[in-house]
Amino acid sequence: MNLWPPYPRTLFATLVLTTAGFGNAAGPALPTAQHSATVPRLRLSRDGADYVVTSTAPPTWKVVLAGTKQATNEHPGAGTIRALHLPANAAESVVESTPGKFCCAGWGLDHLEWRYVDPGPPSKGIRAPSGTRAVTEKFELVRETPDEITLRFTGHWQNVLRFTRTITLNPRRLAVRIEADWDGREGAHSMWWVMSLFRASWVEGAAVMVRDADTPAVPLPIARGQVFPLPNGIGFPYEVIFPLKQGPLRQLVLRVAQHGDNTPAGLRYELWPEIDGYHMFYPRWVIKGFKQKTYVFDYAWRFDDPL
Repeated sequence: MNLWPPYPRTLFATLVLTTAGFGNAAGPALPTAQHSATVPRLRLSRDGADYVVTSTAPPTWKVVLAGTKQATNEHPGAGTIRALHLPANAAESVVESTPGKFCCAGWGLDHLEWRYVDPGPPSKGIRAPSGTRAVTEKFELVRETPDEITLRFTGHWQNVLRFTRTITLNPRRLAVRIEADWDGREGAHSMWWVMSLFRASWVEGAAVMVRDADTPAVPLPIARGQVFPLPNGIGFPYEVIFPLKQGPLRQLVLRVAQHGDNTPAGLRYELWPEIDGYHMFYPRWVIKGFKQKTYVFDYAWRFDDPL
């Protein structure tokens, strides 16, 4: 079963994360890039500290990347995709773009966070979300052509000595690679998660499905605060299908190729029913204790099946 058919009118997104310390990025002016006579289908612009990439290729889309150098709840950063507009001129984002409107660091399309339990005494949970804690030390416009833009954020946040997040966009694809180097601190019940906070007006949470190359799509159980393994032995790479209620596409598809170190026993997820107008979803990867290493998260969003 080919999970990536060549949809001619499809916008396709790939995101890869690897935990590491962060670099410098407070929002330097965009460098001058080389231009060709070809009419560009992608446009890069600034909105305050944030970076905005817009595709004019049908069905059109716009993503906003949080770009504040010292990320806070009021001014997020780390290159987190804080908004997705389908089509590009849609007034409302598919995901919540402002931190603090929901629990558990839920906001945006791909907010990466770590958590562990310090045995103490007394024992206590410790967590650090990248999008509201990280310091971006460096921002680079790596490549800009009429059909492709590559951006890179480098920095650090609590217990992550260095992270590098490289984001490559073209009219059909958004690819992100993040490498995060953990500093060696260990703690019981350690986990990483990548959160998406969907507006319930956009996503049909009760109809979300999951599949892999060997397993047809099956329903993904939905419950508040309950952690589930993937059903029916589904493994990497797998896809989660989110039906849409409005906009130019029938569904969003998340492809997860790696999460943590791809230990299947550690893979869990949560999908919440509608609460206060939102559906929260996140794969989480749970291990006995963090090790001094680079953790990798490799996943993809495909904007699929145009109406």
